[in-house]
Amino acid sequence: MKKKNGMENFEKEQVMLSLERTILSKERTVLAEITVLLAFMTLGVVIIKLFENAPNQPIMMFGFALLMFSGFAMLFEIFNFRKYTRELKKIEKDGSEIIISSD
Repeated sequence: MKKKNGMENFEKEQVMLSLERTILSKERTVLAEITVLLAFMTLGVVIIKLFENAPNQPIMMFGFALLMFSGFAMLFEIFNFRKYTRELKKIEKDGSEIIISSD
């Protein structure tokens, strides 16, 4: 009986570790997405600065659109990451909710 309890604790620890790996993986993904969005934002600023005196206004509008899209997408990604981490931390705190099936 004691051996079974030890196995259940081990399995719970494994589940908790997998949750932590999931959080770290999501963090890496969000940081990569933010890096790409910063590059898009920089491209928007470069387009705006490069063509600010040009008579071609649609390219300037494209630069502003790229800048705004990048900013909103970055805020969206950060918000989703915080929401996702809060949910996983809540699951981690309530370790009793983790159900381990024994086959």
